[in-house]
Amino acid sequence: VSDCAESATSDHVTVPCDQVKSETMVPTSSIELNRAEKDTAFPATGTAEMVPREKRSDAPLSAAAGELAGELLSLRTAPEIQSRILRGIIDCSRAAWAGLYTPAGKVYKSAQEARSRAGKLPDRVETTAVKEILARGVDVRPSSERELRSLPDLALVAGFRSEFETDPALVVIGPSSNGDYDSNDIARVRETLEICGAAWRNLELLERLRSQVFIDFLTGCYNRRAFEEHLTIEIVRARRYERPLSLMLLDLDHFKDVNDGLGHDAGDYVLQKVGETLRAAFRTTDRVCRFGGDEFAVIFPETPKDEVVRLAERLRRQLAAIFPDPRNRLPVTASIGVASYPFDGVRAEELVKATDRALYQAKAAGRNRVISA
Repeated sequence: VSDCAESATSDHVTVPCDQVKSETMVPTSSIELNRAEKDTAFPATGTAEMVPREKRSDAPLSAAAGELAGELLSLRTAPEIQSRILRGIIDCSRAAWAGLYTPAGKVYKSAQEARSRAGKLPDRVETTAVKEILARGVDVRPSSERELRSLPDLALVAGFRSEFETDPALVVIGPSSNGDYDSNDIARVRETLEICGAAWRNLELLERLRSQVFIDFLTGCYNRRAFEEHLTIEIVRARRYERPLSLMLLDLDHFKDVNDGLGHDAGDYVLQKVGETLRAAFRTTDRVCRFGGDEFAVIFPETPKDEVVRLAERLRRQLAAIFPDPRNRLPVTASIGVASYPFDGVRAEELVKATDRALYQAKAAGRNRVISA
């Protein structure tokens, strides 16, 4: 994955700090603060003590913005960028806390949070409440008392637009240690979100590129390249922490007969259903991969061999519920081999060979069974 990330982002051009807000960066919001509002303080929304305006620092954010933009360019994962976005908001606004909620079906789930006080933000908020907030626009603005009662000291809200999602994310910001937020504070938060918005959209594009490179489009499972990288990483982790690691290889029995007798559409249907069954059967930490053709592999971190054999037997019975042709009710069967680190191999290629031998022993013994190395 790192190779893909480097190749996708390594050719960026370094932009001087005073040019960070250039026309090449898409703003998070197109709503600009009215010049007449520059010297008007917003009403108090938090509980912090008011600080006189003459004691505030209204210096331009260009230096901090340039540093933030540079750091964001070096980050590669969503949690890293989300965390840095919120730290940037807290730094520029001196907020007690900040949070980011992203759409997830009927609710908005907390994607990340940062805070400088004790306590924890709610894990989720109702979509209807978020839509009511964002209906007034995605720009940074003070929160009314009626919004998100689960956050009683909520001070600022803002929408955070995605490149691909139709619904923007929601940024929530707590009270400032300097008292009420004034127009200069709002401008700082807006500038921070504009810079972060560009990094967020770059991350989304990168994630789409990763999925195209490492996800098998037919089954939705990881492909062979991703399998090799994940297995190498998990072996290193198992060796370092002296933890169990197991591998399963699965081959569909007589799959050629499905393609020849029923057509490739039926064969594709079987592969899709097998992929769905595998991804639903195991933990999110277990890596389900299409190894090639009608073969699938599953990497099981922190799992001993005997446990994977039990899981493989359960899976074998689940696959028997898939029928390529409802008319003749011939079920899908599979032969499965299981091996584990370090007993059957200490390197990736050794573990794959041991698992493959067990798989072929299952086929030679009559198919539709599980055999361990």
